[in-house]
Amino acid sequence: MQKLYLFLFSLFIVTYTYSQTGPGGVGNSSSNLIWVKADEIPALLDNDLVTSWPDFSGNSNNLDQPSASFQPIFKTGILNGNPVVRFNKAASRLRKTSFSSPTTALTAIYVNSNADSDDGIISYASSSSANDFLLFNSSNIQFWINNVSASSGVSVNNSAFHIVNASWQSSNGSTVVWKDGTKSFTSTLRTGGTITSGGSIALAHEQDAIDGNYEASQVHEGDFAEVILFNTYINDAQHIIIANYLAAKYNLSISNDYYSYQATHGYDVAGIGREDASNTHTEAQSDSILQLGNPSALDANKEYLLFGHENGDVSSWTTTEAPDAGVNIQRIAREWRIDETGDLGTIDFTIDAANLPTLPAGHTMYALMIDSDGDFSSGALVYEMVLNAGTEYE
Repeated sequence: MQKLYLFLFSLFIVTYTYSQTGPGGVGNSSSNLIWVKADEIPALLDNDLVTSWPDFSGNSNNLDQPSASFQPIFKTGILNGNPVVRFNKAASRLRKTSFSSPTTALTAIYVNSNADSDDGIISYASSSSANDFLLFNSSNIQFWINNVSASSGVSVNNSAFHIVNASWQSSNGSTVVWKDGTKSFTSTLRTGGTITSGGSIALAHEQDAIDGNYEASQVHEGDFAEVILFNTYINDAQHIIIANYLAAKYNLSISNDYYSYQATHGYDVAGIGREDASNTHTEAQSDSILQLGNPSALDANKEYLLFGHENGDVSSWTTTEAPDAGVNIQRIAREWRIDETGDLGTIDFTIDAANLPTLPAGHTMYALMIDSDGDFSSGALVYEMVLNAGTEYE
């Protein structure tokens, strides 16, 4: 296992059409339909009402609630220093109406704590079915498609925080539920089924009509830190990578943990890897800045490379800990740590200079610095980056 301290002389984001910009570096705005994070809700204080939970998927699918009677509250410092959205009322819920839902495949992922049962966790109702898609009952998660259900036996209602992943695809009916990095349930459900788009998706309550007929007995009372929805059936490697991203951010214990630096570099963890020949992920981007991909030797099972940063500043250049005392080279303060399991061979690093601060006077090129101890003033390997296209360097 190799562990490298990675720092960029300049920061950059990749603008490939199919760049993996979603959670953990999985998916993009075409496949990632909803991505809400409690730590990205602006301008709220502890116990403030949440009227809108902004969506960071790129699709503007904010989860809203205009009625104060149904609004959850914002709670600060609950999970590894992060806030949560707390649903603590008899009818609290957030929803998105006229939602362009997944139709033939989906993956829902959430970080949550509760002590509930017979509760609506994520509910989607359409003109075809009140339970076109539903995750229900935290004591034994039920997966509903087209008003047909499968009980998973997965329980997450012990008041601890858990990471839940659930996927379904129409082509073969494959249905899976993961708990804390472990695939805990597999089944077949509604092979050939189709979810009707244009309905209403609700968080923390169960609809029996489009944004209507909410029964008080089926409300979910609990804390949500993050909720993610894809219109794809993501593979096992991608499930594991996203679980690592969430575990690092929220300091949660998971199986299949391939990242050891959450205590120091737990921000925006992303990764590539291979669970087996049918379950691989080969390109990932962290925080719209650093993209890694195209491994030359991703040829063995359970090989992964994950990377995260320590939330250093990216808005300006600094000479602190720069080679040559900063005479000829400056850097950004942010540093990434890489954790490699197995040997993935060579990796491509890519940036987009358009998203970096303006170059300091007299500086004309971008470079990547790699160092084993995190002090780049001496011993750092410096790799000049070559212009690939437009403002993209690799």
